[in-house]
Amino acid sequence: MFIVAIIFWVAAVIIIAIGFIIRSGWTIGGGAAAGLLGFAFLAWATYFTVDPGEAKVLKNWTGVVEQEAVVTTGAHWKEPWQEAIDFDVKNQLAVFLGDGNQQYNGAPTNGPQITFADKDGVAGNMDLVVLYSIKPEFVVALVEDYTNQDDFRIKVIEQDIRSVPRDIPRQVHHHPDAH
Repeated sequence: MFIVAIIFWVAAVIIIAIGFIIRSGWTIGGGAAAGLLGFAFLAWATYFTVDPGEAKVLKNWTGVVEQEAVVTTGAHWKEPWQEAIDFDVKNQLAVFLGDGNQQYNGAPTNGPQITFADKDGVAGNMDLVVLYSIKPEFVVALVEDYTNQDDFRIKVIEQDIRSVPRDIPRQVHHHPDAH
């Protein structure tokens, strides 16, 4: 939005200059309108809100991350060249169910059920639902290491959830009388 504001300001200066050259009040008025639109886009680029259960991290165009997350609910202001990256810090579900195309409580699953083998090599599948949450005090470090919450969820949460439960059955012998 900041870039759009700059484009409108440049256009406003050019249009107003042309208006003075050709002595057209309508052209000068159009340039002034473009300048006002530039200010509107600037205001839009500097305003953000934080909802309950949300934390936001401010990151510059250069990749520099502010060292404190914004967790206070309500309206906030930021520099126009900063991006406010959202993190949901409420409880969240990671669901691995069936072939991965099912719904769980009305939401899509994260992937298919987890395949495992016990100590004797007997294979099985497990459906798994994990409830997790991200602590607000760690979201800055997460933005420094990952692009956003989705990147963290895909690269860490889902990978760990799929790998850790596979190790548990490997410690158990299959009983031949179990059905």
